[in-house]
Amino acid sequence: MVARHGNFGRAAEDLHLSQPSLSRLIKEVEEQLGVRIFKRTRTGVIVTDEGEVFLGRARDLLREAENLESEFRLIARPGHLGLQVGAGVYPSSMMMDKAVVRLVAAFPTVPIDVLVKNWQELVPAIQNRSITLAVVDLAGISSVPGFTCIPLKERVPYCALRAEHPLLQKGNDVDLSGLLQYPSVWPGYVAPEQTRRFIENWKRKLPSLDLMHSKARLSCTSPWLMKSVLMNSNAWGAFFIGQLLPELGAGAVRLLPGLFDANRTTYGVIHLSSRKLTKEEHCFIEMVREEDAKLFEIEQEWERKLFADQAVLSTTARKS
Repeated sequence: MVARHGNFGRAAEDLHLSQPSLSRLIKEVEEQLGVRIFKRTRTGVIVTDEGEVFLGRARDLLREAENLESEFRLIARPGHLGLQVGAGVYPSSMMMDKAVVRLVAAFPTVPIDVLVKNWQELVPAIQNRSITLAVVDLAGISSVPGFTCIPLKERVPYCALRAEHPLLQKGNDVDLSGLLQYPSVWPGYVAPEQTRRFIENWKRKLPSLDLMHSKARLSCTSPWLMKSVLMNSNAWGAFFIGQLLPELGAGAVRLLPGLFDANRTTYGVIHLSSRKLTKEEHCFIEMVREEDAKLFEIEQEWERKLFADQAVLSTTARKS
């Protein structure tokens, strides 16, 4: 509070202490540490360099204390505080929505918060206990210690275009060079490992990476916005079959195999290894796994239907 106000008097008021008592407490801390946390000036106080280090660690300790209290409240009263779960951009529009619907039906009185972000934001959210678990691309957290990962099915994305796209009206095979003459739409993150595989794969398909690519590239964290752009413009993008089931059924979208084979993806549920999960959280994980398995079967059926004449199908079809 002293650091926030830069003044002992106002900090003492907020803390309901007398100013001499607050000054004495801080002096005791400074003497114990052997450093000065604050430098007194005529107009108030400023934080010293040593004080910045101390305050940073103090804030971490307070946050961990709050996290510890929250964890024991969950143990004492499971379900009372509700569920706080997260999802990456793609899984939020695939297996997560149906799992959440089932969760609401199973626990109608439990508050549920769902945070849709990229994995870079979901990992620290779990670490500071803002959420307790999340469904993310496991490639993004392979190097992050302290997490338990429950893998889901492996998938390969397809290049998607609306059925009326100009490239599809010419009657010729659509190649990568042709696609790069049109805008593209991408999820609001790409994991480093995915980026590396993506570039290495496309190097073999193009004479020069200079062709990647001069047209507009839309990046967003809303899968529904991505699909709307895909279906209402000449943009193309990487999508999983499970994201486009209504459009495939209506014949409104065309999938091109082969362009993203190197970017096979495994999503999974992650949570802190040190944390004991509640009954509701265990149920939710199982619901996510079941909905993922159901969707995977449907995707395989579409894959066989769309690409039965292809010499090489995606990873999902080969595994079946």
